[in-house]
Amino acid sequence: MSHNNFRRHLAVPALGAALLAFGSGCGDSVGPTVEPGPDLTTVQGAIFALEDHYSRRQAEEAIALLAPDYTFTPALPESIPFLAMGETTWDYDQETAILNEMLVPEMTSWLDQVLLEITAQTITRNADSSDVVVEAEVELSFLIGSVDLVQSQSEITMKYRRDSEGNYRLYDEVEALSLNPDTMEPWKEFTVGELRAQSLEDPLP
Repeated sequence: MSHNNFRRHLAVPALGAALLAFGSGCGDSVGPTVEPGPDLTTVQGAIFALEDHYSRRQAEEAIALLAPDYTFTPALPESIPFLAMGETTWDYDQETAILNEMLVPEMTSWLDQVLLEITAQTITRNADSSDVVVEAEVELSFLIGSVDLVQSQSEITMKYRRDSEGNYRLYDEVEALSLNPDTMEPWKEFTVGELRAQSLEDPLP
């Protein structure tokens, strides 16, 4: 995907929302129309909300989609700068730090735009609990300085559970390499975990 296509993709939701707001302002309605929030009572809605908050760079809202016991297990823990030797996961606090750095509402760092795409392959519901397991292909892209597009791809097992309000929260992600079956080499230069962790570091070369 070229960086022009990347930026065009991000512009579509914003344009659609603007047209909706304009159309809603016509007629006999009084006052501004408030768009309904994402439907977090379904796993599909929770996934869409996560993608949307990434593209809109809404850190607080993205963090609110996580359970307090959230963990991320990267496919290549040795390549994650902030993990000590022998550590294989990061927790909610570390994920919060990543999102607060990555999803800034205005350009205040080297990172310009973010795109998260989650393609669910299977969705399995646990008959003994409210847990739902999603096997997904995940792509994360950064646009750096409005010029350089850096892409990553991984296979990620995402685990959701309902909270006390009936909304699904993401509490566990386990990453695996996404490989080209013809070459058995990774599709992209980075894994999703590596690129997310990179948001805490200096700009990519």
